[in-house]
Amino acid sequence: MKPIEDAVINEFEQLVSNIAHMNNLVARMNTTDVEQLVDKLRRLEQKMSLVFTLFKASIYSLTESQTEAAAMLQHQQQQLQGQGQQQGQICGYEPAKVWVMRAEGGIVLL
Repeated sequence: MKPIEDAVINEFEQLVSNIAHMNNLVARMNTTDVEQLVDKLRRLEQKMSLVFTLFKASIYSLTESQTEAAAMLQHQQQQLQGQGQQQGQICGYEPAKVWVMRAEGGIVLL
């Protein structure tokens, strides 16, 4: 029985040595690798925050320019209507229609 007991004890010693080695690796990874990973994640978070802010600013700018363009178009349409009523020119339009106010008071659809 002695040789079997020696073999089992040697295997347990090897197992304890392997577990201690793994424990050292895990402890080292937890102290150095995790800190590096957290630093990388912080930098990534800052970059993502900047990208998000720029994206929001772009969307706001696009919305404002569309609103301004719509207001300008509406103003131009109102001016055209006013001129058309006074001079018999084009006074309004829709995608498939254009109408003209005649000087004598009638409206002609073109």
